[in-house]
Amino acid sequence: MGFLLPRALPRNVALPGARQARRHPRLAFWGAWIGGGFAIAWALNLLWWAMLEPLADAARVDELVIPEGTAAAVAAGQPAPFIPDKLSLGPSAELRVRNLDITDHTVGGKVVPPGGVAVLKPDPDSNQLACTVHPSGYVGLRIDRRPGIQSTLLPAALLGLPFGIAFGVVAMVARRISMDDEPEPGQPKDRDRT
Repeated sequence: MGFLLPRALPRNVALPGARQARRHPRLAFWGAWIGGGFAIAWALNLLWWAMLEPLADAARVDELVIPEGTAAAVAAGQPAPFIPDKLSLGPSAELRVRNLDITDHTVGGKVVPPGGVAVLKPDPDSNQLACTVHPSGYVGLRIDRRPGIQSTLLPAALLGLPFGIAFGVVAMVARRISMDDEPEPGQPKDRDRT
């Protein structure tokens, strides 16, 4: 079983864009360097973006422990002991509620009996969770999410343009230096002079 190899193009067939590259060599030169700088910057940004949500963190389940005496404190109008006003959940957006109090508590629509455990999956678009643990009747909620992939484009453009220009300038200077090393036509090379 053999592989099909593409045939070479005849000499009179030009690739698309090759004509413009011959007409505007500086445009092609700078376009290649700026495009390369953007590609490298975007690859680095994608790597950073992928590291924002490690696999171990994605499976994390946060826990809310309702301590004993919470119902008495809420009935007295006092803040619940050791219960935060705002919860920050991991990317899995799961909350395990453990009730160590002597009465039932409702959190996110689920009743958690004394000594019981419930796992909630709150609505990711909501910024609060109904509960009987706070005198106000709700607890603030924030779900940590990785930003969308489109968030990598602006930093890639902001980094890619200067890097592409800088590398293009270095390449242009290096090419000119190497051109200066070439002897003029008819002149012997350095090693031939001796």
